[in-house]
Amino acid sequence: MRLLKIRAIGELKDGDFKKLSKVEGLVALSSYNPNIVKYLWGKFTCQKCGYCCRNVTAGIWLQLDEHRWIKSKLGNKKTKEVTTLRGGKWYLNHPCIFHIENKCSIYEDRPVMCHAYPLSIREGTVYLWMYCPASLELIKAIDNDVKLNGKGVLE
Repeated sequence: MRLLKIRAIGELKDGDFKKLSKVEGLVALSSYNPNIVKYLWGKFTCQKCGYCCRNVTAGIWLQLDEHRWIKSKLGNKKTKEVTTLRGGKWYLNHPCIFHIENKCSIYEDRPVMCHAYPLSIREGTVYLWMYCPASLELIKAIDNDVKLNGKGVLE
């Protein structure tokens, strides 16, 4: 997986967007700040394509209570078929069993990682998963806002 750090957002040119569209993996957007995350969510528009439900290769990390909830809904045997324990953490395998007819059948109760996608916060940095088709549009919206504020930084 390749990681790209956007250092000069606000100075991105059309060719840079072309490069970003070919990134597979994570793009680092900024240091963690709750206001930044709120801003990003305000700019993000889900295309409801279901790509994240069908194709996130590592699977969706589940908090322990989410794994228990899935077990209560599916039973022990089925839960073992659709989840994997790796490194002491549970993951929901892909394609997601709850993605039915291009809709999430547990939307209101979906895992926290599903709520956050395509954003990911790791070690104090906010990342954007470029697998999501809407990610490039989000970067363009951010870049436009940064140009408008004239500071060349995301605040």
